[in-house]
Amino acid sequence: LTVNSSLGWRGTRFDKSLNPRGEVVDAGVMRTYFDMRTEVTGPRLVRIWTRPGGRYAERIKHLIEPSVEFRRLTAVDNYDRIVKYESGDYVIGGSLQTRYGVISRLFVKPSGDRAVSRELLNVTVYQTHYRDPRTSQFDPSYSTSFLGRPPSAFSPISINTSLIPAEGSRATVRLEYDPVIAAFQSISAGGSLRRGLVDVAGNFSRRRLLTGNNIFR
Repeated sequence: LTVNSSLGWRGTRFDKSLNPRGEVVDAGVMRTYFDMRTEVTGPRLVRIWTRPGGRYAERIKHLIEPSVEFRRLTAVDNYDRIVKYESGDYVIGGSLQTRYGVISRLFVKPSGDRAVSRELLNVTVYQTHYRDPRTSQFDPSYSTSFLGRPPSAFSPISINTSLIPAEGSRATVRLEYDPVIAAFQSISAGGSLRRGLVDVAGNFSRRRLLTGNNIFR
């Protein structure tokens, strides 16, 4: 097991603030809070296949690595006075977030004395539990936050896949499944290809929010 902990302090000075009526006024406000995190990774499960003379790879390694992160933010007492312009302005604080997930990685090593192992496939699945359901509406780790999702103790389930079939080429897919409405609500896919002086890339994304409909229907 690997355990990493960190403690940070953040202070932001805003030139404007909100008065009790919700109006923007020229009165500055200072927001401060502590950010405490502990991440536990492992145990790692590893399996290696050896394929002497293999045309694509003579060695394949599969790694499965679970992890859990505990994050605690101290309360932001003047939250109602902060003018909200971007995602970082929505920090509520005063609650615990627990993110848990698993990474599955596949590595390949071609034949040859100078061959270097590289990652072929990476699949990451994770979800977050919030002690304060309001914080689920403003978590930048999920693309469906900030867009009117009702408060929930659980985030969507994020599924991220990255495929690198060869150097200079990559394909990625990200899905978000919302267990509250039992439907996929977001998908994004992209790819890139680089050959010499030619660099081609493309992306696609689709979302459905607050409808209860699956994006695949």
